[in-house]
Amino acid sequence: TIDGRSETTGCALIPPMSIRKIPFKVFHSKDGIKGNFEAAIKITSKEGNKILAEDKGTLRILNKGENHKVTFVSGIDGSVQYYSVNPARNDEGTPKALFLSVHGASVEAINQSGSYFPKSWGHIVSPTNRRPYGFNWEDWGRIDAMEVYNKAMSTLKIDPERIYLTGHSMGGHGTWHLGATYPDKFAALGPSAGWISFWSYRVRERNENPTPMEAMVMRATGPSDTYGLSENYKQQGIYIIHGGKDDNVPPTESRNMVENLKKFHNDFVYYEQPEAGHWWDNSDEDGADCVDWAPLFDFFARHSLPNSNTVRKVSFTTANPGVSYKNHWLMIFQQLEQLKMSKADFSFDPGKNRFNGNTENVKKLGLVLDMADLNRTVTLYIDDQEISINISTPFLLKYDWQGYAISTEKSVSKGLLLEKKEGKWLIAGNINPDEKHPGRYGTFKSAINNNVVFVYGTSGSRKENEWAFNKARYDAEQFWYQGNGSIKVIKDTDLNQANLEDVNYIIYGNAATNAAWKLLLSDSPVQVKKG
Repeated sequence: TIDGRSETTGCALIPPMSIRKIPFKVFHSKDGIKGNFEAAIKITSKEGNKILAEDKGTLRILNKGENHKVTFVSGIDGSVQYYSVNPARNDEGTPKALFLSVHGASVEAINQSGSYFPKSWGHIVSPTNRRPYGFNWEDWGRIDAMEVYNKAMSTLKIDPERIYLTGHSMGGHGTWHLGATYPDKFAALGPSAGWISFWSYRVRERNENPTPMEAMVMRATGPSDTYGLSENYKQQGIYIIHGGKDDNVPPTESRNMVENLKKFHNDFVYYEQPEAGHWWDNSDEDGADCVDWAPLFDFFARHSLPNSNTVRKVSFTTANPGVSYKNHWLMIFQQLEQLKMSKADFSFDPGKNRFNGNTENVKKLGLVLDMADLNRTVTLYIDDQEISINISTPFLLKYDWQGYAISTEKSVSKGLLLEKKEGKWLIAGNINPDEKHPGRYGTFKSAINNNVVFVYGTSGSRKENEWAFNKARYDAEQFWYQGNGSIKVIKDTDLNQANLEDVNYIIYGNAATNAAWKLLLSDSPVQVKKG
């Protein structure tokens, strides 16, 4: 209740002896009035005739042009998250640039965007990483950043050619990570005091001579290998900032990346502020210099993001197509060896209507053909093999918000799908949804990335049932604690064919101890029983 009006929202299931974050709606009618306003919150019985708990809080109401928070419902778990927006000055409705600014460890998103003086030509938008520490802008942090990117693109009037990524400290690492993972999303990068990878910054015991089993397990960390993905920076301008006496993230992190960039990049700037520590602000201008650095924004102003149809040459590296699979019109759908680095390097000659390219560790490859003349023969030279393509009905691609090509219905782009069999490239049919593809590639942990529900077993012994409930509750609360999550936890007997949802169910127990096993996994090629 605020301003004498109220809004009622149904409460999601909260298992006994547990904690869950519950979304509810808030509205107010004080348009055009700034200030702090008291809001009453009540939890009532289902019938509404009994108050179970109540409290009061304060809502801060701002003008639209001020640095403010925006809430949204996340596709990961249905929880409410927020991002902050420091709007462009004098926003007259013309398309503006987007500066996606990712924060450092222990920093709130609202404080990150508030570290900048408002720009005349763009909006500063800061996601949360799910918590001030969160996931280092990887895993749920990476998805949170791209959810906010998508929200900003759909709710703000953004110039698609002027999209930039920047961040400080852990956010500097986030800039390196997100920039390498999604190279066609940003025209330029601006990492400040950023560490490169877990191994370069904190983890000291990385085994340089692993056993075959250790090497296989470590392949799952490929999306965190910033050096291994660094050639994806080729098409982006990069402006790197670091304090010369930073004792939190040593400047050797940026210096080492500069040495790496020198091998293949020709459009980067490295600025090291003498005598400066981790956070510094030397000028009398508004905004903190270590993030709101005027030469950085001048550098951004000189870089634009091209339309994919104008790009003649594309190089792309990925460790896991389920994390990142595309760069402009080039897509890696499947790997020959799972979770090892895969690379593709292609160019298009419009005069010859011809693609030329080479691949490493690629089994299925996609090419968007929007820039080709489909009334003529399209020629493809791939790994020293020539293919002539006469396309009357090209393969059609549909993308979800992360860019996965998961369906051939309601398509948006014309494309060609190729598959490597016995060392030879062949034109393939549609994507087989039963096989690996970017929408369902693994690893196991990715099951927790899309509207997940935990189902605990009640069909075992008392000890087994207690374990299943306590483990499911613990996992859900850990995601709340670290990732500001809200995961639904239900018992197996509450699930039936009539109330199945389009979500990912995680089963706690086995075929004998969890009654939902038969409903969900009876036809699975993997069966798990006691012992």
